[in-house]
Amino acid sequence: SYCLLPLPWRAAHYYVSAAGPNSNPGTCAAPWLTIAKVNSATLAAGDNILFRCGDTWRETLVPQKSGSATAKVTYTSYGTGAKPVISGAEVITGAWTLHAGGTANTYVTPLATQTMMVTRNNSYIKKGGSINTLAVNQYRWEAGMLYINIGADPSSSLIEVGQRSHAVSPANGRNHVTLRDLRVEKTNISNIRVVQGSFWIVEDCEIYYGNSNSSSAGGGVNGDQMHDAIIRRNHISFSLGDGVLGWRSARMEISDNLIENVLDDGGSGGADGIQIGAKAETPNACDGFKILNNTVSRPSTEVQKG
Repeated sequence: SYCLLPLPWRAAHYYVSAAGPNSNPGTCAAPWLTIAKVNSATLAAGDNILFRCGDTWRETLVPQKSGSATAKVTYTSYGTGAKPVISGAEVITGAWTLHAGGTANTYVTPLATQTMMVTRNNSYIKKGGSINTLAVNQYRWEAGMLYINIGADPSSSLIEVGQRSHAVSPANGRNHVTLRDLRVEKTNISNIRVVQGSFWIVEDCEIYYGNSNSSSAGGGVNGDQMHDAIIRRNHISFSLGDGVLGWRSARMEISDNLIENVLDDGGSGGADGIQIGAKAETPNACDGFKILNNTVSRPSTEVQKG
């Protein structure tokens, strides 16, 4: 049936869909509505949280509970169709006006929170240098206003803007967690950010349109002291920072990932497809890595770093 999955029979299964509401018990027939409900739920090791395929949540998933070696806490999907989306972006719904001092087809709309990731109809828009010199397919945010040039009035396009730092960002020190068959996307910093978390598995996910900054680099999967983790079979694309970063981390396996469209628009040090690294105070942090069978590519116009 639609809800039957090969998951451990002893585990609790909680379902989430756009059907909601949060007052439901979280069963397949009566699912929860929001990620906020998931974040506040009292979970146990071995529990499974399932998001309905085809639905979108514009929230940050914050796993609060650790699993165990024999009973991971798993966040995954159910149903058929496109992977469920956890997005760091909001849709622009306000009116656009022509920016009189800009290049042709530059429009402006109020946007209180700064954005570092803009897409039009799920295509990447590049950050420009000045609100008055934006080329086609460039944007700029300044002083509570978003300026964009897509060669036409953007009112008829789906314009999404990053408004959250991460799509998945657990509390520090959460261990034995699995993310599987999800799409995480369109964040101001990294799509998935794990600090001091061990024994994570991130697999079979779509990880798109993640940004970076100099203090928290890594546009796709960003692990800091993310020991004994497995990052495998993911599609990571349009990462404005490292596709996968293992910083001060040990015994990570990064395998069978497709990492493409790695761009240098993010952190000040430039972006890598895969980066492992540590500072002098953690000299052995990079021990025990396995980097296997990944495909990494970058646009020919970008600095070539693998």
